[in-house]
This record gives sequence, C-alpha cells and structure tokens, in this order.
Amino acid sequence: MLKDFYSQPGVVARLRCGPLAEQLDQLVITLQNEGYARDSIRISVSSAAKFSRWLERRECTAGDVTDALVDQYLSGIRRYPSGKQRKCVQGLAHMVRLLRQQGVLAIAQDTQLQTNTDSWLSEYKHYLTNVAGLRESTCIVYCRNARYMLTALFPDDRVDWTSVDAEILCNFVRQQAQNRRGAGRKTPGIVVRSFVRFLAYSGELDRAISGAIPTIRQSTHAALPTRLCTDDVERILNAVRESGLPEAARDYAILLMLSQLGMRSCEIANLRLEDIDWAKGQLLIRPGKTHQERALPLSQEVGNAIADYIQHARTRSASPMVFLRSCPPFTPFASPGAIGGIAKRAMHRSGVAVHAGMAAHTFRHTAASEMVNKGATFKDVADVLGHRSLETTGIYAKLDLNNLLHVAMPWTGEAS
Repeated sequence: MLKDFYSQPGVVARLRCGPLAEQLDQLVITLQNEGYARDSIRISVSSAAKFSRWLERRECTAGDVTDALVDQYLSGIRRYPSGKQRKCVQGLAHMVRLLRQQGVLAIAQDTQLQTNTDSWLSEYKHYLTNVAGLRESTCIVYCRNARYMLTALFPDDRVDWTSVDAEILCNFVRQQAQNRRGAGRKTPGIVVRSFVRFLAYSGELDRAISGAIPTIRQSTHAALPTRLCTDDVERILNAVRESGLPEAARDYAILLMLSQLGMRSCEIANLRLEDIDWAKGQLLIRPGKTHQERALPLSQEVGNAIADYIQHARTRSASPMVFLRSCPPFTPFASPGAIGGIAKRAMHRSGVAVHAGMAAHTFRHTAASEMVNKGATFKDVADVLGHRSLETTGIYAKLDLNNLLHVAMPWTGEAS
C-alpha cells in the first residue's frame, strides 16, 4: 500500500523501519476506508515512521509501547513559534489509535490511588445504570452533581455518612439552587434525593431522609417556549440549502426533521437506516428519553431530503446510522450535542435573531406550536413529540393564539 503513495523505492524503504514497520500498510488502509485525503494519509505515515525510528534507537519493540512512552516522545518535540504542533505530532494520533485497536499498545496502568469520592461515585453510577435503569447521558449529569455534593460535604475526602443529616443536605440543595437558573435550579434536589435512595439501598442512610430534601419551587409554565416564526424557519432552511457547503444536504434534512416532525436531537443522532420504512412512509423512533417506541409519519418533503442526502451526499460507510460526520473520519455523531451545533450554525448563517439558549429544541417548540395553532389536539401533539404526560404538552396552550383570542378579557385601562 505504501507504494501507492510513494513512487521512489528509497522513500518506501526509509519509511519501513523500526518496530512499527508492519503496521504502516494497515494504517494506510484504515485511513483510506475512513475517507482521509491523500496528503493527510502521507502525513500520518510519516509521523508513524518517525516514531518507529525513535523506538528503534531506544531498542524498544512494538509491545513496549505505552501511553507514557508516547508522551515521552511527544514531549521532546518542540512546537512552532506560533504554538501550533508540528505535523509529526498531528499525524501520530492515528497510529496510536490503530495500535490500541490491534491490542498492541499496552495501556499504562493508572497508578493514581482512587479517592473515596471516586469510589462512591463509581458505586453510585453502577446503581443508576443497573438498579434505577437510567440512560448514560442522565447518569453523567447525576454523577457530576453528586461529585459537587461529596466535595462540599467532605472536602478532605473522608467520607463519613454518620455525620450527615437532613439539615446538612437541605442546606446544600438550597445553596446550589441559588447559583442556578431556570429548570436547572431543581437538579441539585433531584440528584440529592437520588443519592439518598442509593445510600439507603447500600444501608448507609435512612431512606426517609429523602422526603426532607426540599423541592425548589418553580412556577409551572412561567415562560413561553422559545420558538421561531414560519418565515424564520423558511429563511434558515433556504440559507442551508443554498450554502453550497459539503454538509448542506445533511443539515437540510436534519433541520426539516426538527422543524416539521419535532424530533429530539438524540432521536436524530441515533436514527438508523433500518428505521426508515420507505414503503409505509414512517420513521421508527426507538425507545429513548421516555422509554417508549413510536412511529412518525414521513412526509414527502422530509423523505425527499433524507433520500437526497443518503444517495448523493452521505459518504459510503458500513455504519448503520443515517447521519454521519461531514469530515474524516466519517463516523456517527459523538453525541446529540452535534445536532444542536448544526441548528445554531444554521440560525447564525441565515441572519435570524438568535437569543441565548436557542438551538435544536427551538425547532421542536416551533413544530409543536404550529401543530397547536393549526387545530391539532394536545393528545395528537403529545403522540408526535413523544410526551408521556399531557401536562408537558400543555405549555403550548399559551401559544394557541386563535383560541386565546376567544377567552381574552377586554382591556379596561387606557390605551398606552
């Protein structure tokens, strides 16, 4: 494979030296399959060959390579005066990844002692996953807030639950809530109650203490959901479609699914090719946040946009996911946050006024509001959005302008 990239035999012979010489051909194949450009592959091969020669001079074999040894090699390479890393550093990551996939790279053992806080958080995460049955994304949020609590209660890392009572936990929740806004003010109380149930499960605390944890009061439906008008949505879609960017077809299809079907970011990021029933005109939404599977109607416009992306813009890949990254490696999105990034960039590119917090969910609010204003019942909207409770859907009643006009009381004051 190296001969396809280097025409001079002497160059190939120079690259094939050191303990990593046998991995170079596989590196080329891997990067080609992932869609990397020819020049990028050459940089990675050159970086790997330099590292291989460095290992040879130190009489190291491929089996001796560890993360610590890689760090030692990289620490000896100076950056450019601008602070940018040299190309021999930039391209080495692909060889390190390949060695790890092949099991050649011996991962250095973590010699740092695990703290008591880490130990409790590890057990708590196991509880959340295997007992409470929470999603990975939810576990991350809970564990992050639980770490705040453990650090505040036991700054010296000496965890002693006999010294903790309901008053201490309540004070922590109130203090945390003061530094937050919106729905995030409720999170500390929710997490502390969850952690108390975990401690009760472990026999460390009385479960009854969870009942003493305050629920931070928040006015129900106090604010209007952020939404876009129809003209703004069209403006955003047109800006994306006419941008001429490589990812335009992908982003256009995603934005249509957000604005017309009201799908969640995680539902779009996790959509698989087999979830599209072209014959029936349906999208299968797998169990996610609400642990419920549902089917959404696939309109002609949305279906055409998805088909256009798959047929003409989606890179050939063995991945079952519909939407992939637009640059190498062409893999599925790492997290649903990528969908939010696409929505934000599209809004900024179109020139639409964007306020803080507006992202992918804004299109979901817009779709729900449009359905309500066109006469859809709350039950219909809840079925489309995947809400388990009609109370969640009820927030859109405040945007049902047609019906609100019939119940609005006349203004008795003077005109301003």
